[in-house]
Amino acid sequence: MYKRILVPLENTRTDRVILDHVRQVARHCGAAIVLCEEIIADGLPCEAVLACGNPADEIAAAAMREGADLIAMATHGHRGLNDLIRGSVASELRHRTHVPVLMVREAPPRSAP
Repeated sequence: MYKRILVPLENTRTDRVILDHVRQVARHCGAAIVLCEEIIADGLPCEAVLACGNPADEIAAAAMREGADLIAMATHGHRGLNDLIRGSVASELRHRTHVPVLMVREAPPRSAP
């Protein structure tokens, strides 16, 4: 049966739909899932790194492996009970790496005029 399933992602709602199906197939077959995402960097040099595991651990490890001088990431800015209990990826990452972390808060949705 299948051993590795390649899943090209488009950053749309359909990604969730296909990933739900792929998870079922992969579990049934014992297959690995390989995600492929196109990254557009407006002509700037760009490389993609794929990782699975604890997000903060994987980001810190990738920064070390890639020799990153800065980690830039978006954050939702949640400060609720959930973040208090388990912490956010961004705040956890700050404690797992010596590389500076630039955090940009996601803009709130605009209300209709």
